[in-house]
Amino acid sequence: MFDKIIERKITEEISAIGNLQKFNIDIIEKSNLSPFAKSFIILEMPEGGNRKELEELIDKSVKLNLNYTIRPKWTILNYIFGAYDSKPIDYIFEKLDIFRFYKFYEESIRTYIEDAGLIVITKSKVSNLIDETNNLLYEKLMTDSSAIKTKNFFLQVFKLKYLERTEVNLDTSIPFGFIRIFLEDKSFSQLLEKFSALKKLTDEKEIDLKTIIKVINGKYISEEDLILSPEKTVETNEDVIDINFVQVQEATESEQPIEEEVIKPPDPIILSLFDSGHINKIQKKIFLGSRENMLNVMYQFDNITKWSDASEVLKKIFKDNDVDIYNKDVVNFVNTINEYYNNNLEK
Repeated sequence: MFDKIIERKITEEISAIGNLQKFNIDIIEKSNLSPFAKSFIILEMPEGGNRKELEELIDKSVKLNLNYTIRPKWTILNYIFGAYDSKPIDYIFEKLDIFRFYKFYEESIRTYIEDAGLIVITKSKVSNLIDETNNLLYEKLMTDSSAIKTKNFFLQVFKLKYLERTEVNLDTSIPFGFIRIFLEDKSFSQLLEKFSALKKLTDEKEIDLKTIIKVINGKYISEEDLILSPEKTVETNEDVIDINFVQVQEATESEQPIEEEVIKPPDPIILSLFDSGHINKIQKKIFLGSRENMLNVMYQFDNITKWSDASEVLKKIFKDNDVDIYNKDVVNFVNTINEYYNNNLEK
């Protein structure tokens, strides 16, 4: 399935440049290319070039971004260092800055470098810093594990297949190969082992989100919870740009409803960050008890990608509803949303 994803995304990016035959930084910045493609092209070829060179850069940007989504550690180390054992700090920051999510990796590396006052850093040290960050992610995921935490953990992987964040729900599915590569990259062997409870598991079998939630949270999984598809040959390649991932079939809709005890996240993604108790408090203390008004605002947040824009919406709500901004539930609400934008969306 990776080949179809790559082909689709390359087609979308190529269509965004129209009949453009030559390019420079100004043209790229004003184009309809995705933010990642723009950053990558400007970083790799700031002097500009012709149509053929631009299409080659688009091809590489799509494959690099997909690699980063499914195995960020491997991609960071190979894209930034390649065969070298160390790189200058400015080079490291410049390369890391193009990635739009998983910003906690960049933050951990940047914080260490600035605190240590380094001018060069080794590949092995960056690898260790990523491992330490992954350990923190694992602890956060498995401490009071929940459906919401599991969904957020795998969200970017699901978005490889589903174009919009709102399309990702309990019935959406991805091939197990996506999950395997993602967990192996983080060395989360304990989580990967949980999936051994599923019989005859191959990379091509589709697993929906509700099944993934059950596995991560230690629920019993029956064979009927899987969406099966014919087995295919697995092909791999260790080139970061030209990698050929596991080939899988398109997903089909799951036939089994999720058990009642697994929390079904509300439609707005932001609201899924809170449990039912906090949602009730938010509705009462911020939205004057109106669930309709609360949901309308949460849908606004789903279409906002920057914390600065989200904070303006909050300020207006607090003013209009005379909200006590020092109330602990209000403070928790603001902090949770701020963390969501900082950790999951572009900065």
